[in-house]
Amino acid sequence: MWNFLGFLRKPDSNSEAVSAEINADPRSFFVHSGFAAGPQSSFANSGFAASSFAPRNNDSNNVDPAATYRELVKTMYRDTIRMAGIPKNWLTCEVLTMTEAGKARFHIQFVVRQWDQEFLDYLPAFQKTFLDRVQRFSPALTERICAVAWRFSSNCGCSLLTLPPAGYWSDSARQARALAREQREVEALLSQRTQAHKSDAHFGFQDTRPMMLPPHANDRR
Repeated sequence: MWNFLGFLRKPDSNSEAVSAEINADPRSFFVHSGFAAGPQSSFANSGFAASSFAPRNNDSNNVDPAATYRELVKTMYRDTIRMAGIPKNWLTCEVLTMTEAGKARFHIQFVVRQWDQEFLDYLPAFQKTFLDRVQRFSPALTERICAVAWRFSSNCGCSLLTLPPAGYWSDSARQARALAREQREVEALLSQRTQAHKSDAHFGFQDTRPMMLPPHANDRR
């Protein structure tokens, strides 16, 4: 399992303002945002997108703050993959809850279900985008996230199931692989030029050749 721990920022003083209506009833946020209408609803499109959201522990309707925070994490996750254009079946989000000093804290696991090398290159960027979104929307939730981890599904389609020899990671071996990649790139370019040349010959084009000028063509009289 790959672990990318998120470096969480402290909230700004301006981000501590909480909507009075949300403070009165945390569930009102989900109703106004459209969340109650279905799982595809988005906080980003709601009128509260710029507000700081923190459910209260002592509201009269016995709303579970931990459950509300978990739903908020899932919604921020769905918004992130939707805006990034990532296929939904490539990734899932799991939220583990633990208690520390009487306060619920959350361990977030992103599970990779589709192996794609280009996608893997952007996992740190995905994590940063997700955490930035949570920080903007709810600094209180940010303070409760203790870790972010990445896990790979056993059937994600990765063919690399055994580690290479220890020498694979040495500087000399890495340099040799880099040179080999450069050589393959050069050979691919040469192959493309050869194919283009054959295509020109097929249409009757001839190679460019130097042209002999007639005698005295350059004489000035």
